[in-house]
Amino acid sequence: MIRRQLCAAVILLPCCGLAQAAGLPLRLSEQLQKPAVSSSVVASVSRAAPLRLQLSDDASASLVNDIVLDKAMAMLGTQYEFGGNNAGTVDCSALVQQIFGSAGMALPRTTRELLKVGESVRNTPLRAGDLLLYRWRRHQLHVAVYLDDGHIVHASPSVGRVIVTELDAQWRRHLVAIRRLL
Repeated sequence: MIRRQLCAAVILLPCCGLAQAAGLPLRLSEQLQKPAVSSSVVASVSRAAPLRLQLSDDASASLVNDIVLDKAMAMLGTQYEFGGNNAGTVDCSALVQQIFGSAGMALPRTTRELLKVGESVRNTPLRAGDLLLYRWRRHQLHVAVYLDDGHIVHASPSVGRVIVTELDAQWRRHLVAIRRLL
């Protein structure tokens, strides 16, 4: 989150009056009118292979994690409905499927299938984006996403909507698996 705000501040420097304070030219249009490279360089570059941006694994995972958590927070208040999987209603597994789908990750539809994705995590600190799977009744599974501050986001059947809940002793007692996707 901080990285995006910092990048936005750098991009907006010429527009916000901060450019002068940073010792940058105030008129971006003047800079754009000056040729940066000769026409022969431009011609050779235009014939070159397309530029590919490649992020490091850490940067890529961090960006995906930001997208996932932003989508999770955007879905707060969405109505809970068992089997729901659209913009208006979700169940717990549909919530997980939609928030990870926003980052281009295709996940299975059911909580039982989510028990098999990613890497099993034990005896290690939780990380934002971890899937926490619970068993509340004999055969009923529930899934939530960890939010990095002792809280989870999930589609709550008892409250009837997507909420943030503190990860307290009761939740920990019902925890059956932690899956790490990021």
